[in-house]
Amino acid sequence: IVLDPRRKEIMALNNDIEDTMVVMPYDAQGNQAPKRLLSVPHQAWGLAMSRTHDEIAVTVELQEAVVIYKREAKNVEAPMRVIRGPSTGLADPHGVYWDDRNNEIGVASHGNYRGLVKDTGAGCVPTGAAEPEAGGVRPPSIAIFSGDAKGDTKPLRTIQGDKTRLEFPMAL
Repeated sequence: IVLDPRRKEIMALNNDIEDTMVVMPYDAQGNQAPKRLLSVPHQAWGLAMSRTHDEIAVTVELQEAVVIYKREAKNVEAPMRVIRGPSTGLADPHGVYWDDRNNEIGVASHGNYRGLVKDTGAGCVPTGAAEPEAGGVRPPSIAIFSGDAKGDTKPLRTIQGDKTRLEFPMAL
């Protein structure tokens, strides 16, 4: 969840079944309807907010992506931008943190890289083992991106390797 004390909102992701972000008022209690809903990609997991950019970042496990929305996005609104592609190093991203002071987005990845997928006419399937973007197991990591990152961009820096002792890092 993300708490926004300035706007008095509580944001929470519903993962796996409903694929929504629910926004509740601070004073909500009991069986109260949300203030607004946002449809997010399947298997969205992490949630972070930038007060400077007035945006939210959502990690998406299956898409190996960080999806950026306007903070007040609702219903089936499209994202403003997406961080995704082989150069990102994202592999089963989970936790995300937006550091407004340094304009950086940190993303924790488990390391289960599914590879890129393509629609073959019978649904999406991995692009193939012979291609460099095919799936595999990578070391867990924490990748730091610019707060303005988009597309297939390399992280500013990555924490990864045996000495880090990272193993399935979750929330940041």
